[in-house]
Amino acid sequence: MQSTYGELACLNQQVEDRRCPVCGSPMYITHHFHEEVTIHCAASEAKFWQCPRGSLAEALARKHWEISKQDLYILKITHKFE
Repeated sequence: MQSTYGELACLNQQVEDRRCPVCGSPMYITHHFHEEVTIHCAASEAKFWQCPRGSLAEALARKHWEISKQDLYILKITHKFE
């Protein structure tokens, strides 16, 4: 399946309705490949790459990021009318 930008936009709207299991913040798409989409927390508390390397803040943010991860699988149903 090759997704169009429109399909991804619709999926993104559905993702925005999901909430992080750690803090309740909105989620966003971080990876899309064929039928699989990965989403993570959008809160600044989960953005480990913004923390100093090796710091406690980085470790906590990375844990938040990993716990929030969800893999979604797109099921595309096509109807053939005869």
